[in-house]
Amino acid sequence: MEFNRRTHIQSLIARAPGNAAVMFRIAELYRHEGDELQAVDWCGRALALASDDLPMTSRCRAFLSKPVPGWHFQMLSDQHRNQVYDAAIRRAVWPGARVLDIGTGSGLLAMMAARAGASMVFACEAEPAIARAAAEIVAANGYSDRVRVIARHSTTLRANVDLGGRVDVLLSEIIAGNLIGEGVLPSHEHAVRELLIPGGQVVPARGTIHAALAAFDGFNPSPLAMVEGFDLSIFNRLRRREGSVPGDSRRLQLRGASADLFAFDFASTQFCRSERTKVELTSDGGMVHGVIQWFTLELDDEIRYDTLPGRGVPRSWMLDYFPLEVPRNTRPGETMVFHAAHDRSELLIWPAE
Repeated sequence: MEFNRRTHIQSLIARAPGNAAVMFRIAELYRHEGDELQAVDWCGRALALASDDLPMTSRCRAFLSKPVPGWHFQMLSDQHRNQVYDAAIRRAVWPGARVLDIGTGSGLLAMMAARAGASMVFACEAEPAIARAAAEIVAANGYSDRVRVIARHSTTLRANVDLGGRVDVLLSEIIAGNLIGEGVLPSHEHAVRELLIPGGQVVPARGTIHAALAAFDGFNPSPLAMVEGFDLSIFNRLRRREGSVPGDSRRLQLRGASADLFAFDFASTQFCRSERTKVELTSDGGMVHGVIQWFTLELDDEIRYDTLPGRGVPRSWMLDYFPLEVPRNTRPGETMVFHAAHDRSELLIWPAE
């Protein structure tokens, strides 16, 4: 069967020149085979050929966008995030520096580094469709002589083979709403150990996860009970109680001072193990529906960025929210104890009681 599929692809390739529909079919077959690089390449060819064919153009764009998370566009519209990164990059990069940008996405940070004077920027992107778009964006902005997009995960890179030696500066923005969910820990550990010169610059340098009691009545998934005469309540045990909420929601209010849960040094060569802690959160009084988490990034020793909720300030990240089983009307000064744990990618917070 595998031989037949490959034979079919080869027969289609022979018919592909000048035929966008055949090119698109080849892309579909390569994706089915798990060869995303070829799939994106053939779909890109079909899109270029069928620029005046609206149905084919729509199919190609849907194909290319399928593996691309929508939060990329929210993130790129976060003006404050973009500005603090640009400021930190200008401080970290010097004329002639060699830079590695992990998870380049659109190529924005890589181009910032080139604009700041880097002689060479290696922009790593594991998603082929995004890597292809990034390469085109870099070329369109006139930086293809100094920014090289590599369509691979950074942990597959070897310094001497792929980068011509270790780089001077490591950049990334592989930061999830819970700080660690996009693989920032393993990616940085590998890059600092294998790809960066000893003592090289790292942006961001550090990060801290915070939590506080919160009032938020906008997160209340209804439990299953009777559905069309059948009792489905047992299925509720499979529902995750925690969820994500927008940090700029005006329905979200902090109910007390925050506690630091976990801190990470992204420039360290040490393996960061899973951790667990116990925190006491004190209420200012009023109804508490759960615990909200956010983070602070230290881009360097002076530049900070945080996703502190409740200020009505737009941020591109959704925040993890952990509701109580039963909301609690608290007195000022009343304390509640919680456990918190992370496994290097997932974060959990639950009551100690």
